[in-house]
Amino acid sequence: GNVALVENSHLIEMTIDGDFSIISPSVTSNAAGLRMLSTGDWVVADVNSGRLLLIDGKTGGSSTLTGGFNWPNGIEIGSGDRIYVTDFSTGRVQSVDLDDPSTLTLIASGLQQANGIGLSPDEDVLYVIESWRATVLAFDLQKDGTWGSPREFHYTQNGNFQGLNVDACGNVYWTDVSPNNNSTLSHIWRKPPGTGDAEL
Repeated sequence: GNVALVENSHLIEMTIDGDFSIISPSVTSNAAGLRMLSTGDWVVADVNSGRLLLIDGKTGGSSTLTGGFNWPNGIEIGSGDRIYVTDFSTGRVQSVDLDDPSTLTLIASGLQQANGIGLSPDEDVLYVIESWRATVLAFDLQKDGTWGSPREFHYTQNGNFQGLNVDACGNVYWTDVSPNNNSTLSHIWRKPPGTGDAEL
């Protein structure tokens, strides 16, 4: 139930009681996505340098996992610690094998401001936000292990979608900062998998 975030350049862990501790100091001044690996280590999207950073969960040491991004944004971790990452400005969705992080596998390109990303519990669907189009896209896993063409999972006119997450039941959650484009006034949407309606 603890929460991790990057604040004032530090990677911080906060308990449900509000107590916090610094996992790693001076990680980056401009972090986007953040996820924990099965090893207890952390992956942080460093927008400033266009890199994914690997943070040692025990020592707090920081190193470069891989680079070459323009604006790394959302991060998701799949089975085997495969990392999925969106690149906001290039519109790419790519995956990274932890055993060979220098090799990036392209899943999609040409998206309009690729942002939040998440996997369904069975990892058969990859959800990705297009902020500019206020759309949640769904990529279906194919029999050959590749991802199919995106389909529209949800669209809202004049929205501005940001982060995304999926719960253990497959419900998809995302934020919408469209009210005055002010993140302090954001809405949180929830939509079940399949054909159900989204609700605030």
